[in-house]
Amino acid sequence: MKDVTEKQVKGIDYKNHQYHKLKQEKNILLPLLQKNNGIEKLLTDKLAIQIADLEKRNHELEKRTKEIADANKKLIINENRFRQIADNVNDIFWIGDMTNRVLFFINKAVESIFGISADSVYENFDTLINAVHNEDRNRFIESLSSKSPVNIEYRIIKPDGEIRWLRSKQFPVKENSCNQDSVHIAGIITDITEYKNAEQRSKYQQQQLIEADRMASLGVLVSGVAHEINNPNNFISLNAPMLLEIFKDILPILEWYYKEYGNFIIAGISYPQIASDIISLINGIDKGSKRIKKIVADLKNYARHDDKNIFCEIDINKVVKSSIVLMKSMLRKKTNIFQMKLYPEPLTIYGNFNRLEQVLINLLQNACDSLTSNTQGIIISTSIQPDNHSVIITISDQGCGIKPEHISKLTDPFFTTKRDIGGTGLGLPISAGIIKDHGGEISFNSKPGAGTTVTVIIPWRKPDNA
Repeated sequence: MKDVTEKQVKGIDYKNHQYHKLKQEKNILLPLLQKNNGIEKLLTDKLAIQIADLEKRNHELEKRTKEIADANKKLIINENRFRQIADNVNDIFWIGDMTNRVLFFINKAVESIFGISADSVYENFDTLINAVHNEDRNRFIESLSSKSPVNIEYRIIKPDGEIRWLRSKQFPVKENSCNQDSVHIAGIITDITEYKNAEQRSKYQQQQLIEADRMASLGVLVSGVAHEINNPNNFISLNAPMLLEIFKDILPILEWYYKEYGNFIIAGISYPQIASDIISLINGIDKGSKRIKKIVADLKNYARHDDKNIFCEIDINKVVKSSIVLMKSMLRKKTNIFQMKLYPEPLTIYGNFNRLEQVLINLLQNACDSLTSNTQGIIISTSIQPDNHSVIITISDQGCGIKPEHISKLTDPFFTTKRDIGGTGLGLPISAGIIKDHGGEISFNSKPGAGTTVTVIIPWRKPDNA
């Protein structure tokens, strides 16, 4: 063995030291490395589990997303179907938040019923409210805030001025079955104008039947009263001329007595006054009796139940005169200025005397009712229109006049401005119907405070239904 130097020995010791040091470090690091490999495996396993879970959730999400997409597709299809159905029904269907006046849906029927576009209602719900008639608007607005089902009828005014009757059924819509607070209001609006018109026609026809029955009863009553009046009146009409002849026969004797013995008293009146007045007094009794007879005859004729379809040649001037005889008492009471201006020649038409007389009496009554003072006058006149072969009857008064908004309603059944004094709203509709049966027309010209003129035009020719 070769000699080893001290330096070499030291180098060997150093290397041994390093070896042991490395061995110690290995002993320390090896467990750590083994432990790290275990952690890595654990993390890898956990990551794999999480990835598998995420893949499962992603699959479920994709499945749910597809389900939602399919549901949305079905919802769109169903919504389109609903809109097609809603837009093809005659009634209006709507739903909205009436607290904030927000409309969620309204179908196109609003355009035909209200005459306004659906878009304008979406933009401003008050557009719908403002179309409601002034007299009904407050009730309609109150119904929108009701928490209970509502069923109301009201009128609307379309942009062209046409008035329609509507029925609205409204009900609250709940957000869910647990929430008792109404959030939305849904409604169905139906146009019931034709139903209302039919109802009015039915009432009108019923009233006409009642009126006809009353007229029949009146005819029986008038006939009985006329008989009772005519009996004593016959004594007057028969005895007055005989009394006049008797006086004429005894007048020479009375004259002789007066010349021989001077003035004497008869019934508290001196003979000269009796002699000058007695003949006119007896003639007055006779004329009064004849007038009573004519009035009774006119009443019987007016109240007689006749066939409205019986038309014959009549003189309009005579119809006017007969009407005035029956209205004379009311005319004297209502006005000090009454004028009758009749065409100088007979105005012969083909018509029904009694029914035209009924029209003129109704028009004269209305004229009297419009007067606020007996210094206001009434004029009735007759004339002709040679161009269209028609007879014209005009009745003008200086009364209170008619409001412009009422002119178009005057011949509507049951419309009246005299409900408080017993008006039924049937006089003018019946009169208009009678004139129509004669192939004519009736018109009104009036201004509030400036009186009214009613013009009746009847053709000379025979009506088509005569």
